[in-house]
Amino acid sequence: MKLKDNFILILSLAGLTLTGCLEMELKVQPNHAAVGSTFSTTNEVIQTNNDGERAMLYAVQKPEDWIINSVTFTSPQQGDGTLSYLGNGSDASLTSSAGIDEGWEDSLQSNHPPVEGSHWAVYISDVAASSSASEESPDTFHVTVDFTVGSSEGSHILEYWVSYDSNDDPDSEDNTGHSMGPITAYDPSVSSLVTFTVDDQTWLKEDIRVKGSMSDWNLFHAYDDGTNGDATADDNIWTAQYAVITDGDYEWGAIDTDNDDGTTCEACDGTDGWGTWLISGSNQQFSVSGAEVTGTVDYIIPPDMAVSEGVVMFTVHDETGEWTDLMWKGSPTEWAVQQMYDDGTNGGDEVSGDNIWSTLVSEVTAGNHEWGAIDTDNGDGTSCENCDGTDGWGTWLIVGSNPAFNLEDDLLTLHGATDYVIEDVGGEEITKTVLFSVDMTEW
Repeated sequence: MKLKDNFILILSLAGLTLTGCLEMELKVQPNHAAVGSTFSTTNEVIQTNNDGERAMLYAVQKPEDWIINSVTFTSPQQGDGTLSYLGNGSDASLTSSAGIDEGWEDSLQSNHPPVEGSHWAVYISDVAASSSASEESPDTFHVTVDFTVGSSEGSHILEYWVSYDSNDDPDSEDNTGHSMGPITAYDPSVSSLVTFTVDDQTWLKEDIRVKGSMSDWNLFHAYDDGTNGDATADDNIWTAQYAVITDGDYEWGAIDTDNDDGTTCEACDGTDGWGTWLISGSNQQFSVSGAEVTGTVDYIIPPDMAVSEGVVMFTVHDETGEWTDLMWKGSPTEWAVQQMYDDGTNGGDEVSGDNIWSTLVSEVTAGNHEWGAIDTDNGDGTSCENCDGTDGWGTWLIVGSNPAFNLEDDLLTLHGATDYVIEDVGGEEITKTVLFSVDMTEW
C-alpha cells in the first residue's frame, strides 16, 4: 500500500471516530394523568452514524400496573414504523450482529435500576434498516408511546432509553440515548387538579412556565393556545395545571423563559439565568384539602402606564454603542420623525451617555400603533417618507417586525412594546480545527 493510501485510511478512520452517536430528548409528556386514562409521550431521537443495517431498540421504565398500548415512530428519512414488545430476549438482533448475551430487560434493570414498583419494558422495531446519517445530515425519529394509567395515585418518573440491536453495551455513550420526565397519576374524585393562570397584561411574554413547592420547584408548561385547560387562545392569559395528591400548604410562581429552554431553574426567583421571574413580592400561596383548593392560584402581571394622558415614553437600548443620533418615528405621528436623547435631558432620558435613547411622544391616540427608530447618519433626519428608512434620510434600526403597542381609551394603560434593544451581534470569529498526526519515522 502506498503512503498516500495509508494517509487516506488514517483520515477515514479518524472521521469515523468523530461521528456516530444517538441523542434523545423528551418533547411531549403531560405532568399529570387521571387514573385509568390514556395519554401519549414523544421523544425525539437523533441518529448521526451509519454503521450498517440494524433495528432500533427502545425501552420504557414505567409503573408495573401501567400498560403500554403501542410504540410507534415517524422519520422523514426512514418513514413510519412500529416497535413490538421484545421483553427479556437476549438475541435481539434482526441483523448480523447478535447484541448482548444476557436479556435486555435484565441488563437495563442492572445498569439503570428502576425505582421500586417500576420496571423496564424493551421494544424493537419490526424492520432493520440502513442509514446514510451523518453529523451534517442526521436521521430524526419521533418515537411515541401510548400509555394507559394504572388504578393507583402516585408521583412517578417515566424514563426512556434507545439503542441498536447490534449494541453490546447498555451504557455506551455513542450507541445509547436516555431521557426522563415526571408525571403524577391522580384520582379526580379524591384529589385536586389545580389550575394556575398568569394574566400577562403587558402582552410581551412568549413562553411562560410555572413552578412551585408542589412540583419541587421543577418547571411545567403554561399554555395560551386554547389547549391543556387554557380557555381562549392568544388572549395573553396563560394556563397551567398540576395534580396535587397530598394535602397541604404550597407556594408557587412563574417565569418567562426568554430565549432559554427553561428546563431547569435552581433559584425560585429566576436569578440563575434560566428565565425571568414574573412574581413581584412574595410567592403566591394556596392550600389543598382533597378536591378543595383555597388561596391564590391566579396572578396578574400589570400593564405599563403612560407618563400622562396620551404621553408615551419610548426607549431604544443601543448595545452596539455605534449610533450617534437617533430619531423616533411611528404611527402616532403618521411616521414623522421626533428627536431621541441620550444626554439626560428632555424629561425622558435618565442617564447621559449610556446608549439608552429616550423620547416622549405627545397626543398619542387610543388604539393599536407601531413605531421604530432611525440613525440619521449624515442626513438631517427632518423627514422620512418610508417607515423603513429607505429614502436616504437615515438608517432603519429595527430588525424584523416593527415594535407594536396598544393604548387604552383611558390614554394611560399601555400594552405591548415601548422599548427596543439593538443587539450587539459582533464578537471575535470562532474557528475549530481538527489536527491529525502521522508517525512518518519508518518512511
